[in-house]
Amino acid sequence: MRYVLNWLYRLEIWPSALSVNANSSWVTTAGLRENIEPFDAEQSAKTLAIFQASDYLQIPEIPVRYGELMIELVRNRSSTLTKNTDQAVTAVDVLERLYAVGGTLDAATWAILVSRMEPNVLARFTARLRERDALDPKFLKEVCIALGGLCYQSQMQIQRSSGKTFVPLRY
Repeated sequence: MRYVLNWLYRLEIWPSALSVNANSSWVTTAGLRENIEPFDAEQSAKTLAIFQASDYLQIPEIPVRYGELMIELVRNRSSTLTKNTDQAVTAVDVLERLYAVGGTLDAATWAILVSRMEPNVLARFTARLRERDALDPKFLKEVCIALGGLCYQSQMQIQRSSGKTFVPLRY
Protein backbone atom coordinates (compact mmCIF):
# COMPACT_ATOMS: atom_id res chain seq x y z
CA MET A 1 0.00 0.00 0.00
CA ARG A 2 2.75 2.45 0.96
CA TYR A 3 4.54 1.76 -2.30
CA VAL A 4 1.39 2.43 -4.35
CA LEU A 5 0.61 5.70 -2.57
CA ASN A 6 4.20 6.89 -2.79
CA TRP A 7 4.12 6.19 -6.51
CA LEU A 8 0.72 7.92 -6.95
CA TYR A 9 1.76 11.10 -5.16
CA ARG A 10 5.47 10.99 -6.02
CA LEU A 11 6.36 11.55 -2.37
CA GLU A 12 6.51 9.59 0.83
CA ILE A 13 3.09 9.84 2.46
CA TRP A 14 4.10 8.57 5.90
CA PRO A 15 7.74 9.30 6.75
CA SER A 16 9.35 6.16 8.07
CA ALA A 17 9.83 5.81 11.83
CA LEU A 18 7.98 9.00 12.73
CA SER A 19 8.28 10.33 16.22
CA VAL A 20 7.79 13.69 17.87
CA ASN A 21 10.78 15.20 19.63
CA ALA A 22 10.87 17.86 22.35
CA ASN A 23 11.07 20.66 19.75
CA SER A 24 7.66 19.73 18.35
CA SER A 25 9.19 18.52 15.10
CA TRP A 26 8.81 15.22 13.34
CA VAL A 27 12.07 13.29 13.28
CA THR A 28 12.62 10.71 10.56
CA THR A 29 15.18 7.93 10.49
CA ALA A 30 17.40 10.11 8.31
CA GLY A 31 17.53 12.62 11.17
CA LEU A 32 15.71 15.28 9.17
CA ARG A 33 13.31 17.56 10.96
CA GLU A 34 10.24 19.00 9.41
CA ASN A 35 7.59 20.98 11.17
CA ILE A 36 4.18 19.73 10.20
CA GLU A 37 1.20 22.02 10.50
CA PRO A 38 -1.67 19.71 9.68
CA PHE A 39 -4.17 22.47 8.97
CA ASP A 40 -2.26 24.96 6.84
CA ALA A 41 -3.69 25.35 3.34
CA GLU A 42 -1.02 23.38 1.49
CA GLN A 43 -0.93 20.44 3.90
CA SER A 44 -4.73 20.35 4.09
CA ALA A 45 -5.03 20.14 0.30
CA LYS A 46 -2.59 17.22 0.27
CA THR A 47 -4.40 15.50 3.11
CA LEU A 48 -7.80 15.87 1.44
CA ALA A 49 -6.34 14.44 -1.80
CA ILE A 50 -4.92 11.50 0.14
CA PHE A 51 -8.29 10.90 1.81
CA GLN A 52 -10.02 11.01 -1.56
CA ALA A 53 -7.55 8.48 -2.99
CA SER A 54 -7.80 6.21 0.05
CA ASP A 55 -11.59 6.30 -0.17
CA TYR A 56 -11.50 5.55 -3.90
CA LEU A 57 -8.93 2.76 -3.49
CA GLN A 58 -10.69 1.45 -0.35
CA ILE A 59 -7.57 1.61 1.83
CA PRO A 60 -8.86 1.86 5.42
CA GLU A 61 -5.40 2.10 7.01
CA ILE A 62 -4.75 5.67 5.87
CA PRO A 63 -7.52 7.45 7.83
CA VAL A 64 -6.75 5.35 10.90
CA ARG A 65 -3.03 6.21 10.76
CA TYR A 66 -3.80 9.88 10.10
CA GLY A 67 -6.09 9.93 13.13
CA GLU A 68 -3.26 8.47 15.24
CA LEU A 69 -0.86 11.13 13.94
CA MET A 70 -3.37 13.88 14.72
CA ILE A 71 -3.80 12.59 18.27
CA GLU A 72 -0.03 12.61 18.71
CA LEU A 73 0.30 16.11 17.22
CA VAL A 74 -2.46 17.61 19.35
CA ARG A 75 -1.32 16.02 22.60
CA ASN A 76 2.41 16.64 22.22
CA ARG A 77 2.47 20.19 20.97
CA SER A 78 0.38 23.20 20.33
CA SER A 79 -0.51 23.75 16.69
CA THR A 80 -0.86 27.18 15.12
CA LEU A 81 -4.54 26.25 14.79
CA THR A 82 -5.00 27.67 18.27
CA LYS A 83 -4.15 31.16 16.97
CA ASN A 84 -4.90 31.11 13.23
CA THR A 85 -8.47 31.62 12.02
CA ASP A 86 -7.63 30.47 8.48
CA GLN A 87 -6.55 27.11 9.84
CA ALA A 88 -9.83 26.80 11.73
CA VAL A 89 -11.64 26.63 8.37
CA THR A 90 -9.35 23.96 6.96
CA ALA A 91 -9.45 22.03 10.24
CA VAL A 92 -13.21 21.57 9.90
CA ASP A 93 -12.81 20.38 6.32
CA VAL A 94 -9.94 17.98 7.04
CA LEU A 95 -11.34 16.54 10.27
CA GLU A 96 -14.82 16.09 8.81
CA ARG A 97 -13.34 14.27 5.82
CA LEU A 98 -11.25 12.14 8.20
CA TYR A 99 -14.45 10.95 9.87
CA ALA A 100 -16.19 10.46 6.51
CA VAL A 101 -13.48 8.04 5.32
CA GLY A 102 -13.37 6.09 8.57
CA GLY A 103 -10.83 7.80 10.83
CA THR A 104 -11.51 9.19 14.30
CA LEU A 105 -10.03 11.20 17.14
CA ASP A 106 -10.66 10.32 20.75
CA ALA A 107 -12.66 12.52 23.12
CA ALA A 108 -9.59 13.63 25.07
CA THR A 109 -7.92 14.90 21.88
CA TRP A 110 -11.04 16.85 20.93
CA ALA A 111 -11.16 18.38 24.41
CA ILE A 112 -7.51 19.44 24.18
CA LEU A 113 -7.97 20.82 20.68
CA VAL A 114 -10.98 23.04 21.44
CA SER A 115 -9.68 24.15 24.84
CA ARG A 116 -6.45 25.47 23.28
CA MET A 117 -8.25 27.55 20.65
CA GLU A 118 -8.44 31.28 21.22
CA PRO A 119 -11.99 32.70 21.23
CA ASN A 120 -11.78 34.21 17.72
CA VAL A 121 -10.44 30.94 16.30
CA LEU A 122 -13.15 28.96 18.08
CA ALA A 123 -15.77 31.35 16.68
CA ARG A 124 -14.43 30.85 13.14
CA PHE A 125 -14.31 27.07 13.70
CA THR A 126 -17.98 26.97 14.74
CA ALA A 127 -18.93 29.36 11.93
CA ARG A 128 -17.38 26.96 9.43
CA LEU A 129 -19.38 24.13 10.98
CA ARG A 130 -22.56 26.11 10.34
CA GLU A 131 -21.49 26.88 6.74
CA ARG A 132 -21.10 23.23 5.80
CA ASP A 133 -24.17 21.59 4.30
CA ALA A 134 -23.82 17.99 5.36
CA LEU A 135 -21.46 16.91 8.11
CA ASP A 136 -20.55 13.37 9.06
CA PRO A 137 -22.82 12.50 12.03
CA LYS A 138 -20.03 10.97 14.10
CA PHE A 139 -17.83 14.02 13.49
CA LEU A 140 -20.62 16.37 14.50
CA LYS A 141 -21.31 14.36 17.65
CA GLU A 142 -17.63 14.46 18.70
CA VAL A 143 -17.37 18.20 18.07
CA CYS A 144 -20.57 18.91 20.00
CA ILE A 145 -19.38 16.86 22.97
CA ALA A 146 -16.05 18.71 23.00
CA LEU A 147 -17.71 22.13 22.71
CA GLY A 148 -20.23 21.21 25.41
CA GLY A 149 -17.39 20.20 27.70
CA LEU A 150 -15.67 23.52 27.04
CA CYS A 151 -18.87 25.43 27.88
CA TYR A 152 -19.28 23.43 31.08
CA GLN A 153 -15.68 24.17 32.12
CA SER A 154 -16.19 27.88 31.44
CA GLN A 155 -19.39 27.90 33.47
CA MET A 156 -17.69 26.16 36.38
CA GLN A 157 -14.83 28.70 36.33
CA ILE A 158 -17.32 31.56 36.43
CA GLN A 159 -19.21 29.86 39.24
CA ARG A 160 -16.04 29.36 41.31
CA SER A 161 -14.83 32.91 40.80
CA SER A 162 -18.19 34.53 41.59
CA GLY A 163 -19.09 32.27 44.50
CA LYS A 164 -22.61 31.86 43.14
CA THR A 165 -24.23 28.57 42.31
CA PHE A 166 -25.99 28.29 38.99
CA VAL A 167 -28.96 25.99 38.73
CA PRO A 168 -29.20 24.26 35.35
CA LEU A 169 -32.43 24.68 33.44
CA ARG A 170 -34.61 21.63 33.09
CA TYR A 171 -36.73 21.16 30.01
